[in-house]
Amino acid sequence: MRYLCIIVLIAISACNNKHNTDSYTYNADDSAYIKEHLRTITTPYYREINFKVYNGYYKIYYTSDGKTRSYPDSFSIANGYLRNYGIEDENKDYILLTGSCGNPCHISYLLPMNNNNALSISDVIFSDLNNNCIVSVAGNNSLQIYNTDTKKSFITRTDECNSAYTGYCIDSLYITSDTLHIKFNNDGYKSDHVVKLN
Repeated sequence: MRYLCIIVLIAISACNNKHNTDSYTYNADDSAYIKEHLRTITTPYYREINFKVYNGYYKIYYTSDGKTRSYPDSFSIANGYLRNYGIEDENKDYILLTGSCGNPCHISYLLPMNNNNALSISDVIFSDLNNNCIVSVAGNNSLQIYNTDTKKSFITRTDECNSAYTGYCIDSLYITSDTLHIKFNNDGYKSDHVVKLN
C-alpha cells in the first residue's frame, strides 16, 4: 500500500510540473505565457486588436472608427489555441488576422469594419484585400478563391503537386487587372495558371 501511495504521489507531481515534457499545459493563471501569445496588435491602419482572457477562454476584440467589435467565437486556452497572431493584410473594410496552428497549418480571421459577418479561413496563401481576393489551399491540387466584395468563393484546380500540402508547390501569386496569376513549381516542373476573378 505504501508503494502505491508513493507511485500516486509521483504521478501527481509529474502532472503538476508543466515543463517536464515538450508539450505545454496552458492554464488561465499562466499570465506570462498568455501575454506572450496574446499581445495587443496595432495594425498598419492604426487599428488595435486585443485579446481578452476569461475563465480559460479568450476572445478577439478590435477597434474601428472608435467602435469595439469582436470575433463571434471564443477560443480555449487549455486546448492549445494560443496562436502567434499577426496581420496578413488590411484595407479600409477588413483586417485579415492570421495565427499559426502548426506546420503548415494557419487560420486567418477576416474581421470586417462594418456589420458584415466575420469569417475564418484555413491555410490562406495569398491575399489582396484591395482587389477583394483571398486564396487558400482547399485540398490536394486545389485552391479556394474568396471574393470579399461578393462574399462568394470558388475552387480552381492546380497541376499535380507531389507535396502533401499544395501550397508548397505554389511559387508565387499576383493579380493584374481582374486576373489571378499562379506560378506553379512541382519538383522543377513549372507552369503558369491564369484565373479570371470577375
